[in-house]
Amino acid sequence: MLQSNVYAAVKMILLVVSIALTLQASAAFPYRYANDGTEILVAATDRVYRTSFDTFLVAKAVNATGVDYHYDKHLLFWSDVATHRIYSKDLFNESSEIKTVVAGPND
Repeated sequence: MLQSNVYAAVKMILLVVSIALTLQASAAFPYRYANDGTEILVAATDRVYRTSFDTFLVAKAVNATGVDYHYDKHLLFWSDVATHRIYSKDLFNESSEIKTVVAGPND
């Protein structure tokens, strides 16, 4: 239990450091990818987050390992090695359903 709490604390510290570095980089350059601020997508082992100062849970996962984003369609994609699937979700519509984009060979 202690190891799990330490691991979770380390992940949060890394997230905070990533946000701080991103904000510093954003201040150094005259452009950003969004006009309302910088956003970070994070794949933890069992969750995928989008953060921009307010963090909220985008989707629960079993073992998320990769994240990608389609800017024009506002779609988040992530892979889950435990379920052998690639999923997608509309980030601008929090009530949108999670879709399975690719299922593994045993599904």
